[in-house]
Amino acid sequence: LDLLTRMCPNDRAAIIMCKDNISTCYDNLQMYDAALALKRETYAAWLRLDGPTAENTIRAAMNISVVLARRDENIPEAKAFLGEVVPRSQKALGPDHIHTLQLRLLQGEMLFRAPDATLDDCLEAEIICEDVAKRYTRTFGATHPLTGVARSRLACAQQQLHIRRAKAELASDFSRLSPEDQALFPGLATGFAAGISCPKTKKGFEEMMRAAQQGNP
Repeated sequence: LDLLTRMCPNDRAAIIMCKDNISTCYDNLQMYDAALALKRETYAAWLRLDGPTAENTIRAAMNISVVLARRDENIPEAKAFLGEVVPRSQKALGPDHIHTLQLRLLQGEMLFRAPDATLDDCLEAEIICEDVAKRYTRTFGATHPLTGVARSRLACAQQQLHIRRAKAELASDFSRLSPEDQALFPGLATGFAAGISCPKTKKGFEEMMRAAQQGNP
């Protein structure tokens, strides 16, 4: 980078690409803070050089999103950033462009991976991932590795949707119990407060609720 800056100071595109390659090395070494800082720098540079709708700029935005997605604490920022970049990519590059598909797939993943993901978030994630998987299949073929990645993300989204639906059903059933019956199951109440994450508990909880309603705790 130093040599390039000295020898070709006016070749801004080459300097930006060199910085991006360095940031990718940081990312591969799991030096995520350094990688993210340099990815932000290259994105800002492409914005100044090519504008917000250029392919280089959108690719740089995708690279930022990928690094943000490495850590759960960055998911809210990734969701907000993708919410701004995805429509721009769809309009500038088209819905079937690889960058648009990659951005949308990451957007779906951030929706269902968020610790506070709601049922609606998971529904939206499933819709996004399913559409992206269909577009990958149509554009690249059913056996392409990227199609396999999209289908894998779709399966994860569907799994999380199943979990959220089970939780919502359990919470609805539990809320119909009287306060006295609810008090018989403090562990269950605590589980709802903390967020039930395992759909396999549904059957056991339903049996406990039926027992409480029948007066057989």
